[in-house]
Amino acid sequence: MGGRLAVLGSAGKSRAHALALVKPNTGHTEPVTSPYDRTDDFPNPSCNPLAMESPSRRCKWSLTERPGYLRLHSLPAAEFWWARNSLTQRAVGPESTATTELDTAGMKPGDVAGLALLNLPYAWIGVKRETGGFTLEHYDQATGKTVREPVTQPRVQLRVHCDFDTDIAQFSYGTKGAFKTIGGELRMPFQLKRFRASATRCSTTIPAVVLAGRRIR
Repeated sequence: MGGRLAVLGSAGKSRAHALALVKPNTGHTEPVTSPYDRTDDFPNPSCNPLAMESPSRRCKWSLTERPGYLRLHSLPAAEFWWARNSLTQRAVGPESTATTELDTAGMKPGDVAGLALLNLPYAWIGVKRETGGFTLEHYDQATGKTVREPVTQPRVQLRVHCDFDTDIAQFSYGTKGAFKTIGGELRMPFQLKRFRASATRCSTTIPAVVLAGRRIR
């Protein structure tokens, strides 16, 4: 999901973000459009312009095993950075919201699946399957803190809202349509170590791994 964008700026001015300039009035009105459909309900055996994070294993994700759904099979990972078969999409400014619905019925004890902001530091919200049931967890790499809440519904909606005017993000979740925030506001740093901007990622991992800095099993 990398790449370079052509931007306009002021000569001699060096800032982290590109400066916004006034668009000239050409007398022409152009309707607001998106370059591609940013929503995917997976009705077809191929994805919209999203990206499977490399290195992926084609046999471990499928759009045909359960039509209308993206199925991610658990794979081991040393930590969140190495979670494979992860679906990513660039978070769009100035504001954008990413929402996904997770069906936990097929998860096994020790499995973790969720939605993340792929940045440095990163943060994620997800569901962990334990022997005694399911737990919803939120992890912030910047603080090293984990927030846990019990969940009893098999379907959980995960959401993150990004505001790039303030560089603040907020995770939330819902089980019956109403969303509840979890964790505090997150700073989305502009840095050159990993990405120049944040991207959203859906992923799943299996037992006997370290995810987000802690051992699952």
